[in-house]
Amino acid sequence: MSGHSALPPTSHMPRGLLASLVGSWLVFFLLGFWGHLELHNGYIESLYKSMQLFHLHYHPEVVDAHGGGVPVSLQVARFGAGLWALALYPALLAIFFEPTLSHWAVKRFWKGHVVVWGHCGRTLNLVLDLAREGQRVVYIGQCPMPPAQLPRGVVFMEGSDDRAALLGQAGLARATHLVALNESDAANLEIMVAAEQVCAARAADVPPLEGLAHFADTHLQGGLYRTVVTAPAAQASRLRQHLFSYYDIVAGALARGYPLPDAVASKAPLPEHFVIVGFGAFGQCVARKLVKMGLQLYREGDAWKVRKTRITVVDPQGDKATHAFLLSNPQFTAYCDLQVLPMACDDPKFVGLEFLAGSPQARRTSVLICLWDEALTVRTALLLRDSCRRSHQAMDLIGLRVAQPERLGSLFERLQDDQERPRLMLFAPDSEVFTADALLHRSLDVLARQVHEAYLRVEAADRRANNQPPAAGKTWEELSEDDRESNREAADHVWARLAALGYALQPVHEAGAVAAPDLALLDDLKRLEEDMARLEHERWMAWRLLTGWQWGAKRDNAAKLHPDIVDYDHLAESTKEKDRIIIRAIPDCLKAGRIVVRRQLGEPSAGSHAER
Repeated sequence: MSGHSALPPTSHMPRGLLASLVGSWLVFFLLGFWGHLELHNGYIESLYKSMQLFHLHYHPEVVDAHGGGVPVSLQVARFGAGLWALALYPALLAIFFEPTLSHWAVKRFWKGHVVVWGHCGRTLNLVLDLAREGQRVVYIGQCPMPPAQLPRGVVFMEGSDDRAALLGQAGLARATHLVALNESDAANLEIMVAAEQVCAARAADVPPLEGLAHFADTHLQGGLYRTVVTAPAAQASRLRQHLFSYYDIVAGALARGYPLPDAVASKAPLPEHFVIVGFGAFGQCVARKLVKMGLQLYREGDAWKVRKTRITVVDPQGDKATHAFLLSNPQFTAYCDLQVLPMACDDPKFVGLEFLAGSPQARRTSVLICLWDEALTVRTALLLRDSCRRSHQAMDLIGLRVAQPERLGSLFERLQDDQERPRLMLFAPDSEVFTADALLHRSLDVLARQVHEAYLRVEAADRRANNQPPAAGKTWEELSEDDRESNREAADHVWARLAALGYALQPVHEAGAVAAPDLALLDDLKRLEEDMARLEHERWMAWRLLTGWQWGAKRDNAAKLHPDIVDYDHLAESTKEKDRIIIRAIPDCLKAGRIVVRRQLGEPSAGSHAER
């Protein structure tokens, strides 16, 4: 279960109403008691009369003796008690029928809320994060904590097989987002089908529902994405579907935290060597992300070339897994040298690092453990570290994912503080992955919108008969999910470009002021604009090729053909401007995304990267 203790549960409605009823009754009782005392009643008699609240028991001679009137406290008690009695019956209904009334209010009146469907603690982590932001949420599934302890603004509904009816009760037609986070891919697919039915009744003046569904099987995800999300009919749908794997989010978090290699060099750099332990969906997403984020360009004479990354896969089913992976990513080996070791992570040949003996030299060797069994993950990391120290094999880093590092106390703090090689790097805990910002692309979409707006400033000059881009002239809101994803890929690579140039990026808290971009950064971007534009084109081309696109004389989105899948030097100047404008837009992206950059201590300047 993910760490949901960060947001303490608030009191739910029945408990709050009961406290209000008891508190108000006590106030009126005390006022009545005090008023009866003012009329010279005894303590016992005042208690008795005050408990009746409605009845002002007094005699004319007593009132006359008091000055000819009823005390103010007694009048307040009388009228307040009447109002209390009027409120008592609806309050009792709310206490005893609170779930029914909450569901009715959601179905009839809620709008602009988020519907989250899932059963595990990771789903709960997202729900609590949305509630922390003040977002109203309908949580469908099986709650890992008592539903009565969910925070205010979260309505829980028990999951059922009648998904369309349940989504209708959740007010999906007026919601902004639907997030399906079940562990079962079949369940998430059925939820999206049901959502399509419910959204058919969505008002025409309301933006389409943003529907996000997790698919652990990345091959299924890719197939559905090609046949559903990018289909022409998707443009007219009232449901904008985004099919994702949270393994991709994990891989992105790893890539942003990994010390990426030099982006541009004047001679061939040594390749990066990634040893990926476990090549299920998790490991496959990590491999694909690191190949795209770790692109290196170098000069060989007058020509520019791409340095291939080295990837070693360690998995008992490695041959089978890589075969399926390469079918979905046909150009993967064009960007990496792939080696498969069909062995388990406890195989003596692996733990003993025999596979590194005699291997070609690499700039840096990193082992990335992509297993969901955390005990096995930690055990493997510690065994590899001990083996490295005994054998003196060159290994720089061991990356491992632990869902809740805080549960391990100070163990990993001590291990990570250890200066000996290889160092341990924890990446992508649940608190970083299963958040509203990560799953709903909040921060990334801010940058992606800036990328698209920059693209619009130059795309009109490059409109050709053989390349009519569907994103031309469209606002961010009008873009298809496929075009939005293209901009997200470019925006995400901003981190890789700047990190590779020796800059550290840090988001600024909402309350903080964003400083102007560093002058050294602006100078670096201006001097290296052409080189970075070349890198951007290689990044775009790698993304296209890895997702099944090929060169074609005429653009055909259905057949995945594109005339710009050629070397940068063969592009027209107007097409090159599309790559340059993204580099020029980096300062705007940083400002819009509330990101500051600082040169990392000990890093060379960007100029030295280009001169080597």
